[in-house]
Amino acid sequence: MRAALFALCFAGAVSVVSCTVSCADWALVEEHYYALALGGHPCGRSLERVEKDGERLRTISRIEMRFSRLGQETAIELSSEFIESARGEPIEATVAQKGAERVRYVFESPKKARVERGAVRETREIADDSWLTP
Repeated sequence: MRAALFALCFAGAVSVVSCTVSCADWALVEEHYYALALGGHPCGRSLERVEKDGERLRTISRIEMRFSRLGQETAIELSSEFIESARGEPIEATVAQKGAERVRYVFESPKKARVERGAVRETREIADDSWLTP
């Protein structure tokens, strides 16, 4: 997907609101803005941001796309936030898509995550595959 993105500096063009930990003091580590193109035509933007709070890292990604096909406009907005330890162990993840409920994963152990979607709460076992952080 990165091959389809080209860098664009447009400070302040994307606003990200994140309220995972209200008392955390996240410091910016790096931030990248991209313009998205489809068939050589601009269609959206993307933001990738990494922040640090003590021994935790937070990766925030946001994608906004708009395009027309057969006279119909389609708008896609996706965002994710992933918090991990400095050792790369997952702590928490949040995924949102415009028009859908936000889903939050709280990793209770290397093999178990609590999943919160609206009022629904459930605990899930995690597969034995290698963990892939952002």
